[in-house]
Amino acid sequence: MHRRTFLISTAIIGIAGCLGACSRNLKMGPTPSIAPAPTLGPESRVLPPADGAAPSSFSEFPLWPEGDIQTTVTALHKQHLCGTAEIPELDGRVSNGLCPVVVDLSGPSTWAIIPDGKENWSIMPVKMSPGPSPSSSSSPATAAGPYDPGPTIAVGPAVLDDSYAYITAGIHSTKNLTSEPPKGSASIHVIKVSLSDHAIVASICVAKNYVVDDKFLYRVTLTLDVEHGTLLIVGDTRGVSQKADSFGFRISAADLSIQFDASTVFADGFQVEESLGEALLVKDKAVIVYLVTGVSEDRGQKVIKSVKDGWVYYKESDNSSRELEAYKRDAFRAQNIATGENILLADHPQQFHGLATQIPIYTNQHEVILYGEYGDSIFSVRQPGSATPILSWNSGERAIPSTACVFGDIAYLAPSKHASNRDGALQLVSLSAGQDVNEIPISAWGDSIAVSSWGIVLHDVFYPADAWFGYPSGTSEPTPTAVNS
Repeated sequence: MHRRTFLISTAIIGIAGCLGACSRNLKMGPTPSIAPAPTLGPESRVLPPADGAAPSSFSEFPLWPEGDIQTTVTALHKQHLCGTAEIPELDGRVSNGLCPVVVDLSGPSTWAIIPDGKENWSIMPVKMSPGPSPSSSSSPATAAGPYDPGPTIAVGPAVLDDSYAYITAGIHSTKNLTSEPPKGSASIHVIKVSLSDHAIVASICVAKNYVVDDKFLYRVTLTLDVEHGTLLIVGDTRGVSQKADSFGFRISAADLSIQFDASTVFADGFQVEESLGEALLVKDKAVIVYLVTGVSEDRGQKVIKSVKDGWVYYKESDNSSRELEAYKRDAFRAQNIATGENILLADHPQQFHGLATQIPIYTNQHEVILYGEYGDSIFSVRQPGSATPILSWNSGERAIPSTACVFGDIAYLAPSKHASNRDGALQLVSLSAGQDVNEIPISAWGDSIAVSSWGIVLHDVFYPADAWFGYPSGTSEPTPTAVNS
């Protein structure tokens, strides 16, 4: 998405003693525009005091991208982010200059990842300055044939740890393509990039004939299993009308070698109906395959929503009635894969993303954020496998955020489209105190957000943090306001 100006105004609420005297007055931002922001070097910015320091406010000016560049952010961890950008200087090497990028926010510096024509990958530093769009008259067409703008790169999800970025991308030729965005079969790759020296460490092609379209980011998932040092990647067939290839693998994070191929579980082949994170659902078999262990089982009456951190989150469907009111009564539960422990989370269906939320951005967040389904306006935050939420309210008590994320002890809640008294404000809530600790006026409804100690991703643009909870800035601390929970 194109960059937008992020508005900051006076801090309204502060945090209680357990978080320290850290609040300060925030600046009033200008009217939203896309005017160029001042360029600030690292020496001009306040850097995070610690990796785990939770931001309490953010700069009014974006740090990345520099200029009005088309971008998407797919992962954020500490000072690095992954995503895609249209790089003007690469237009012609790849279609529209669109390619995966890894960004070091300490600069910032942007590194583009592009194929070399042999399905290997290279990485290079690039500038994010916008340039003129090439005209058809300037395209280097020759007698040998029409101008080929280079392969089209479909950028999938990414994950980050302290040392490496792991990126998924699809490659297909732009020749004879007439649709926008391009649709067709592509080879799907996982690429490992070192964050210290910006080098390609390894890459692997996991599929040769996967359907790539505007739903690519929805249908391919990538999960980092830190405990076992593996990557779990799934490509499903949701929304694909024709018989299409699909895949599910457990891959070594060290060298990207394949440890487990889910297709080997079934002698007669299989098609992935839906990716579930750490597992996949097999089409026409009602079987779930756990990628961490390689074990498969019948899903029974479970309508599985996600498999995360060793827990299966599902609603137990009652097929005795097809009435909507019956679906609304389906209980939502969690089951531990290793122990079989089963807990009731809610007596009505839940979902993991707000209805307006776009593609979630990867962070190392483990807290489970749930929203009620079928107009059941309930919001909750809980630890994995916990029956008791840390935060919870319904729309009668407080507006339901359109999207949310957690960093440290703070939940960052984007405003609800239907909020009245808090419309347009990013709410910061302490999980331990159950209280509001800050309020920042923004326009963020419907966008995914992500936070690290370095700042916040909003509208696919990164805004640096300029104050942190627990690190005093020399101003007095307002009294916190309680949250209904």
